[in-house]
Amino acid sequence: TCALPIYPLGEPLTFTTAGVAVYQQPAGNEPVKHAAMWTLRITLPAAEATELTAITTKVAGTQDQIAIIVGGQTWGLPLTKSPLSQGQFVIGAPSRNQALQWQHTLLPPA
Repeated sequence: TCALPIYPLGEPLTFTTAGVAVYQQPAGNEPVKHAAMWTLRITLPAAEATELTAITTKVAGTQDQIAIIVGGQTWGLPLTKSPLSQGQFVIGAPSRNQALQWQHTLLPPA
């Protein structure tokens, strides 16, 4: 068993509004052959995009990870190569059906 220390970078950020779209990245051959992949693209409003930029600036280029947690479930622990300054990020999904289910989870009922 291995326990890794967790060091919070500051107060957790909560995003309450966002656009959520499902995208398919087509299969490709360059530079490495890969199958088609499904993603959710999360687009934040301007005020929340500023908060995303601030937190990703702190971790960019480090081994620190940001936890993406929805409904108490961790959806991702990405390493950030550079700050996310456009108010968008993506979450990879294993299939189209899973991406659509996650989109439904993130969007409030109409």
